Amino acid sequence: MTRMTYSGLVCCHTGIDFENVAICCFSQGDVLCLRNSCCCTTGVESRGCGLTTKPDHGELCKIGCMCCDMGLVKPQVLCAESSQVCCVYNVQTFPFIKEHQSEPVLAYVCLQCMPTVGCCADPGECRALDHVFKEKNLEIYPGTMPNKEAPMGADMDRE
Repeated sequence: MTRMTYSGLVCCHTGIDFENVAICCFSQGDVLCLRNSCCCTTGVESRGCGLTTKPDHGELCKIGCMCCDMGLVKPQVLCAESSQVCCVYNVQTFPFIKEHQSEPVLAYVCLQCMPTVGCCADPGECRALDHVFKEKNLEIYPGTMPNKEAPMGADMDRE
């Protein structure tokens, strides 16, 4: 078991991951038309400096300042974010998308009743967090990006 749920309320949850500990912190996500990422950890590339827009990632305009960036994107989700400080992580998504959280989580003080029942239970896969640790890449996880040929939001892997 790599991740343990501490608390969760349907489309967001917080937990502990002792196997993948971030030295300091990182976060990434989209909320409506805003995209942001921040990284103060080892082994991950700088966010860039100045205008760092990537049109192929659906970005209209993005400005970076070494360890953080913020920009405007074509809206694809209402909210899809993941972050981690040392061993404590937080994931939130609405509507549900596999890259962040594919099903509801209900938990309080490490006692979880959804999606599985247990104490310190695994909340399920979060590809967005795994992407940072495995690929050493803080880019927004590719599954949340638009497919140029698809209607807005049609290409995301929703449950």
